[in-house]
Amino acid sequence: MASFDCGSINFGTWTFVNEPPFLEEMAGRMQQFAVKPEIECFDMGMIYAGRRLAERGKLQEPLRFQFVMGVAGGIPPRPEYLIQMHAALPPDATWSVCALGCGQLPMNTMAILNGWACPYWPRR
Repeated sequence: MASFDCGSINFGTWTFVNEPPFLEEMAGRMQQFAVKPEIECFDMGMIYAGRRLAERGKLQEPLRFQFVMGVAGGIPPRPEYLIQMHAALPPDATWSVCALGCGQLPMNTMAILNGWACPYWPRR
């Protein structure tokens, strides 16, 4: 497994750039070497970018997502945003959430209280 940052983002004073041609090349190399991508999502658009790559056969399903919340320039660690991100996933996807600093515990708690942390409960 390896990180697959599915888009570009402003990290405070610098920009982390992942242009579409680079993402396609990286996805192809991951398939070539049987590496499972962990689709890191710093905002909602990155979820949809990962889904589009899968629809085009560039990423293999089931998809694995990591929501990264609280980065300057990304989505804040707020309950309503975690709900939106979770709702945007394909039905068979697995996922996890991390948040910077004091956002981590509330996001973990939110996932647990909604039953999202139990692999035996339906995702929706």
